[in-house]
Amino acid sequence: MHFLKDNVLSIIKKRISIPDKIIFNNLPKHVAVIMDGNRRYGRRKHKDALLGHFDGAQKLCKFISWCVEEKIETATVYAFSSENWSRSVKEIDSIMNIFEKFIDTFSSEAISKNIRFRFISTEIDKIPDIIKLKSENLELVTKDCDGFFLNICLSYGGQDDILCACKKITDEIKTSKDPENIIITKEYFRSKLSSCDVSDPDLLIRTSGELRISNFLPWQLAYTEFFFIDKCWPEITQKDFQSAIKNYSNRKRRNGL
Repeated sequence: MHFLKDNVLSIIKKRISIPDKIIFNNLPKHVAVIMDGNRRYGRRKHKDALLGHFDGAQKLCKFISWCVEEKIETATVYAFSSENWSRSVKEIDSIMNIFEKFIDTFSSEAISKNIRFRFISTEIDKIPDIIKLKSENLELVTKDCDGFFLNICLSYGGQDDILCACKKITDEIKTSKDPENIIITKEYFRSKLSSCDVSDPDLLIRTSGELRISNFLPWQLAYTEFFFIDKCWPEITQKDFQSAIKNYSNRKRRNGL
């Protein structure tokens, strides 16, 4: 399996053609990221998987500045999946503590940096109350910021998102006085998603060399361009990010045509 993955990555890299200059009228407006590989990095560098999550949070702070520098309008990051709740209590507590510190940091900096934060969850009841309170406050205080938009998927699962949307539509049809007039379009369905405010990403970046979306925004990623980086999330550099953007700018998006 490792041999197969290595060969797939080799093929992808050979097909990538990086232009000398970014075509500025073809930059992605919205970049989504699966920030994978924190634990592997922590084990390798610190002999402690949990410390990799701290390094991952530090990298996210840098990533935000890279996006602003490259004039990316929106980023959506997969910070904690609904499946991650099955991890050990020790690891979950460590991650939640890091989230709290991250939110505290940006609560004092977001306004001056003109960054709007939004948190997206499909299992919000599992999030510790203090995290929910602080994330809601960060959303509130940054609601008028328009320099850069950051969506953080926390306790999120794409399949649950779609399932909940179906249940909402079913309930509306059951309680409607005129159910035959409820026309289910793509736009109507999307409006029922927990992630309804998330626009379709132009580019998805996944780190750690894995080649899957892992239940992340399955509705929105239908025509998104993918770029895989064979490094753990804490290891990526601004040059890696720029390579992804340059590669995107050299592609011709067909959107299924």
